[in-house]
Amino acid sequence: MLSSLRPRPWNGHVQRRLLSAVLTPAVGTRHGADEQVLVDMNGGFRALQLKKVNGVPTFDRQSLIEVRQHLEWWDENFMVNVVALNGDGGDFCSGLDLADLRGGHQQKVKTSLEALCNVVTALDTSKTPVVAVLDGSCIGSGYALAMGRYKLATENSTFHVPEATLGLGLAGGLSYTLPRLLGGNQPLALCLALTGMALEGPDLVLTQIATGYMTHRRLDMMMERLAEINQDPKPFGDKTPDCSEDPTAVQTLLERSVDLSWNVDGLPDDLLDPPESQIPITPFIHDLLPQVERVFAVESVEEAIDNLKGLSDPWAKVALQNIERSSPLCLKVIFEQVKRGGNKDLQECLDDEFSVNTHLFGLHDFEAAMQARESGGGTPIWKCGSMEQVSQDQVTAVFEPERRSKK
Repeated sequence: MLSSLRPRPWNGHVQRRLLSAVLTPAVGTRHGADEQVLVDMNGGFRALQLKKVNGVPTFDRQSLIEVRQHLEWWDENFMVNVVALNGDGGDFCSGLDLADLRGGHQQKVKTSLEALCNVVTALDTSKTPVVAVLDGSCIGSGYALAMGRYKLATENSTFHVPEATLGLGLAGGLSYTLPRLLGGNQPLALCLALTGMALEGPDLVLTQIATGYMTHRRLDMMMERLAEINQDPKPFGDKTPDCSEDPTAVQTLLERSVDLSWNVDGLPDDLLDPPESQIPITPFIHDLLPQVERVFAVESVEEAIDNLKGLSDPWAKVALQNIERSSPLCLKVIFEQVKRGGNKDLQECLDDEFSVNTHLFGLHDFEAAMQARESGGGTPIWKCGSMEQVSQDQVTAVFEPERRSKK
């Protein structure tokens, strides 16, 4: 596991190189206690890790600015071949530091949301391959750090979208990503966005939230192989791809390593898991997905609620409970985000996410959610107590465009 991005004692020739690696910040990074991200440099390999805030890896405006600076600087550096992003201590990323955004300071909210959108853009436009290692929990807007080219899931990975219970809308590019899962499976997108249903391990790959799967115990070896790309001199007989000869070297290595059903001649044995560790067909993708597609093939949140009430399955009861403790306004806003997102490009979705959350952070429901969390996790007292009390005018007002800076 890439749980610490500081140089560590791996074996053989990799160990000797790593012992001479330097933990060096890129342009703009602060040092000491104020440093928001940890950076590891080893040849053409770069790794970045968020520091924990109150025990979980979250990001505020400053850490988002630093992440973007690193990504853009590395993307312009011809010596950088691949970038890895990961969390710390069993978590990938929990998203925005919500406590930092309490109090209704609109300018602070705007600059933080702008920084979040800019990180997504930097990852999306990066020419340098970026690998997000989702070895742990990824929560809501924390998926922003996985908006690069590659996302590796492990048996430890979990993903869920709790925004409706927090009085917020989709963020971090989720309004673009979710409607495109499985080739545009809108019922799946609505289920994940409205109910906060958690997916685990292989389900992230099978629903296309992640692009590849690898067991946790193989991650260190994968990081070693990524660090070896384009290293000179290479040991005799080393078949590690070379970016100078093959610009798709990173993609080739990842595809050959994570596709466990593909037996490739010449692939190092240390990256091949035994047959029993191949991606299983899990209960969600095999049993629940057909039901999800029926229940959430709807034109309103109310229709989905009625469909869930008609089922006695345990998953449907949990999904209904999650919806019932969510903000009615935010449920309708998120429903609209998913509907719109399937027909918009990424920048248009980010514009909507910025506008929606700029408004929602200043409304009653976000503060009610924070107060409920502080008092022990009871159901917040929402401004609108039911779906029927939410008017279309209220939803439309939340989507009123707000200008965001892309600098």
